[in-house]
Amino acid sequence: DRENIAWNRTSELLTGLSKADVVGKHLLEVFPQINNDVEMLQAIDNAFNGMKSFLPAKPGFFNRQYIENHFIPLKEDNGKTIGVLNIMHDVAHRIKAEKQLARLHAELEKKYRQQEKANTDLANFTYITSQNIKEPIRNIYSSIELLVRKEAQALSNLSRGNLRKIQASLNKMNLLLDDIVTISHISSYNKPFEKVDLEAVFRKVVGELQPKILEKNAVVGADSLPVVTGSEEMLTYLFEELIDNAL
Repeated sequence: DRENIAWNRTSELLTGLSKADVVGKHLLEVFPQINNDVEMLQAIDNAFNGMKSFLPAKPGFFNRQYIENHFIPLKEDNGKTIGVLNIMHDVAHRIKAEKQLARLHAELEKKYRQQEKANTDLANFTYITSQNIKEPIRNIYSSIELLVRKEAQALSNLSRGNLRKIQASLNKMNLLLDDIVTISHISSYNKPFEKVDLEAVFRKVVGELQPKILEKNAVVGADSLPVVTGSEEMLTYLFEELIDNAL
């Protein structure tokens, strides 16, 4: 008949129903809302058929908003099920924590996307700005070169030396701008790492720099290089800078 045969103090506090209101009455008579929960009806039936059942908390359903339900068959020695024990576990604190974690995760993802966009925008801005700055630097350098060549006779050795120093400073500015662009590119780099053969990277870079190596009459060598996990693009750039600076 599935009548309620026991009702503890916690159940009274949870439902607001006293033991007298519940014991001896049919389950669905006391809690008709259960008729709207197919999962709970099935879980109860499974328990009466000798199988343990578990229902997780489920918003919008009676007695499941913040409560997990365990339905455990009570059996006689011969294995016959004579009743079902319903253990209700309040998980409001856990659900609250899970929701808070989900909110934090969403906020972190949003901030990460914003940071990625900011890095990309900064890299683009830095590149465009550096190109705009480089143009007048090239013009100044060319003007000084033209002045030195055309007015060489009229210039003293000290003046020519000072003009060459200015040109050297302009070249240094160009290199610094290249470094700034490279750093901004690295900060916005988000490609996945892969296995990189540094021997292959070294051979590729030496091949590309071969004209300058011959011009400088240099010898470039390396011991056995490993395979590493990283960015082939960035490691190639690293080798280019190391060898080119050495030359």
